[in-house]
Amino acid sequence: MKSNKFGWKFEEYKSGDVDGLNVGEVETFKDTPLDSLAKESAQNSLDAKADGNKPVTLEFNSFYIDQEDFPNIEDYREMIDLQIKFWGVTQNDSSTVKFFREARDIINRKKIFCLRISDFNTTGLEGSRDGKGNILSNWWKLVRSKGVSDNSQLKGGSFGIGKHASFACSKLRTTFYSTLDLEGIQSHQGVSILATYDTKEGIRTRGKGYYCKLNDFSCIEGPLSLDQEFNRDGPGTDIFIIGLIEDENDLKNKIIPSILRSFLLAIYNGNLVFKINGETIDKYSLGDLIEGYKNSTINILDYSDIIEDYDILSENLEIKTYNYTMFEENDITLKLSLMPRLKKRIGIYRGNGMKIFDKKNLRLTSDFAGSLFLKGDKVNGYFRNLENPQHNNWSPNRADNPKEATKRINNLHDFIKDSLRDLENKIMPESENMGGISLLDEDIEEEGIKPIEGVDFIPVKPRESKTIKGSRKKIKRSVKPKPPVPNPLPPAERPAPEGEIVEKIDPIKNIPIFPEKIKLFQDNTGEYNLIYNFSEEFNSANCKIFIDGEQTNENVEIDKASIYENNKKNNLQFKNNKIILGNIVKNSNNHLKFKLKEKGMWALEVQFYDNQ
Repeated sequence: MKSNKFGWKFEEYKSGDVDGLNVGEVETFKDTPLDSLAKESAQNSLDAKADGNKPVTLEFNSFYIDQEDFPNIEDYREMIDLQIKFWGVTQNDSSTVKFFREARDIINRKKIFCLRISDFNTTGLEGSRDGKGNILSNWWKLVRSKGVSDNSQLKGGSFGIGKHASFACSKLRTTFYSTLDLEGIQSHQGVSILATYDTKEGIRTRGKGYYCKLNDFSCIEGPLSLDQEFNRDGPGTDIFIIGLIEDENDLKNKIIPSILRSFLLAIYNGNLVFKINGETIDKYSLGDLIEGYKNSTINILDYSDIIEDYDILSENLEIKTYNYTMFEENDITLKLSLMPRLKKRIGIYRGNGMKIFDKKNLRLTSDFAGSLFLKGDKVNGYFRNLENPQHNNWSPNRADNPKEATKRINNLHDFIKDSLRDLENKIMPESENMGGISLLDEDIEEEGIKPIEGVDFIPVKPRESKTIKGSRKKIKRSVKPKPPVPNPLPPAERPAPEGEIVEKIDPIKNIPIFPEKIKLFQDNTGEYNLIYNFSEEFNSANCKIFIDGEQTNENVEIDKASIYENNKKNNLQFKNNKIILGNIVKNSNNHLKFKLKEKGMWALEVQFYDNQ
């Protein structure tokens, strides 16, 4: 299609500066382009909802356009050839030349693969005809601005850097926008984010160009329907991505999981309906879709996190609910479940139904999963301002007061950890048989080992050592001491706070030993209390403390350690994660108290050794 009024136009760069292809706003999304595209599109559409009583519908549809239906393709092809000449001859940039040669191959094909993204029950993009007089209109922010976003705290999508995700999904770095707003105004415009080149007249251009009115770069009146099977009949916005990076057959497999991972809650609550190439996912079909994932024998691991999130939302798992007040009463809700094989993560959801990220690295003895919901306007607005451009993390440095933001994030994390601790203590029994190792209950007070006055003891389930699972006979065979180091140098002596020492122990003589009874507590000061009993006597024992990881253990740093004998505290020597216990009396309950330098509540593993 050729027009004298409309065409492709790149602004003149009078300073002579040069724009390359590596535009930061686009590069941000190149690692996960389709994930970012789905997330940005859905949140922008949800924020533009017209009728609050009806869901927003977001439609992804792939299609092909004939070469001649590409708007002003002759001008576009000429621009690509000039790019190749500029970067190949003038700048000698082989990577940029390669990109433009591949782009030329695409536009020379008879049919070009594209993607249409359309939303419904939205307001459309207002301000398309206002031009430069309204630079904060939704049209101008999406199509014509750079570094300008919506300051509304409750808006998930603000047409900031996220709008560049569509360009990361295009092999031509080219997108067309078309809108019909609530006043019945229809407009469209194309945008290419490419590189500087010299025109035939010798004019050096910027890297960003527009399909627009040639006299002033403004949008073109009327609709644009590059997808021949689609005609818009109500308010909303259409985005056409030209030269889609993905294969048509794999598009559903990429887009559907992306939408579900980010907007499962919005779909579950009936706020979002998602359609892709004729398939509809809404609150009515969602359960069947998830059930299909559960019954699938192919790529089940790819969907296990989605299944887990759905089971928490639908309370298919045993759930306990906790509430927290940050700005308004109970403006944060947490749903938790403790069950084997859950992924030890908490999904953090914004009020519009979008998951921001999964909070991980929460160490607990039991397997767990949960969902945390920001419900109030104030809490949503506050944490919205902390989100990074990809909307998948919080950064306190984005707040006006970073120290306050850090404190609020930490308070939220403490709420999660306290809730997990409470749930574990309610669900897990206070004593648990560990492969023949009975835990102490009634014997504690008989030996005079009582909780210290004024200290609340909370049972913490100690993990069975990964290196001592199975029978004791097998355990001893599995231990392979390292050979002694020839002519070892003595360690340097240094002062040690509260018993800390550097001690040399011959590794060949450090033999594992196994208690008959053991129990672990953590008190409200953060210190751990370990009660243990051996059926044999040992003269030179020590123990090592580890944080139990899913695959491997992690060493800890002991901050202080002591043992109680007849309720009298005796400080012990320690180094790194090892505590020197010394003599252990046969059939006697021992009370070891220690503190870690790492703060928090950890799933711990304790290993005992005798230095014979």
